[in-house]
Amino acid sequence: MNARRAPVAVVLPAHGVYVWETQHDHGFVMEPESHPFAELFYALDGRGTFVLAGRGHACGPGDVVVVPPGVVHQIADRDAPLTLYGIGVSAELLACDPELQLNERAGVVPGSRVLAARVRAGLRQMFHEQTDTLPGGRAKMVGLALQLVALVARSAPRPAAGAPRRETGREAVERFRSDLDRRFYEPPRLDRAAAELGLSRRSFTRLFRAAAGCPFAEYVERVRVEYACRLLRDTARGITSIAFECGYEDLSAFYRAFKRHTGQSPGRWRGSGAAVPVLREVGPIRQSD
Repeated sequence: MNARRAPVAVVLPAHGVYVWETQHDHGFVMEPESHPFAELFYALDGRGTFVLAGRGHACGPGDVVVVPPGVVHQIADRDAPLTLYGIGVSAELLACDPELQLNERAGVVPGSRVLAARVRAGLRQMFHEQTDTLPGGRAKMVGLALQLVALVARSAPRPAAGAPRRETGREAVERFRSDLDRRFYEPPRLDRAAAELGLSRRSFTRLFRAAAGCPFAEYVERVRVEYACRLLRDTARGITSIAFECGYEDLSAFYRAFKRHTGQSPGRWRGSGAAVPVLREVGPIRQSD
């Protein structure tokens, strides 16, 4: 990647998504500009300031920065030139969900290691699709871009004042635990989870147990079974379908996990009319309303 002294001139293709990389040289200069599309930036290296509508947002390695459509912005390096990866998403694609409210996320997204890791992973996939031009690649680019925008929209609200504070390891693990409510169907890979947060396996295991009250794999199982109980109570879906949605590839594994936490098979529990147990709380099972 050649160092640059001016920003990349970005023109979105017809499908509305483009990714690029830019490594700033010493002496990088950018005049204020705006675009009709949204931009998401991931800072790989260096330090700088994004000035959005006259307000400065300091950023460094691992930060995710949101520039909403139409917002006048400027990038200025500090100390060390920035290396940035950018994603451009057309306003037409964003219009599919009016609740995204990217203007409320303008600037550096409050420090979440989970979000940064997922943006990194998404960027790698998008660069691969953009480079290889395989059949379906443009559709996948659109899907990945909207997925990342949704993750940003669901991120924690911006602090009322001051620059975003870096998460501690304990805070990152707690946020990761909370995020499992929306990711419990993914395979519970401890090493991958630790790497996602930039922690050793040992540190992640210790911090997760402190945050959740039980080991990582057990917590995922508890969340899965609790969700399965809600589906059994509130829908007429078949048990095989429910097991699949909860992340189980093997129906017998689902039955074992369900009985371990409820004392009954899924079918017997559904017929009992019992209230949904709060299984993510370690200790005696409590009943929710």
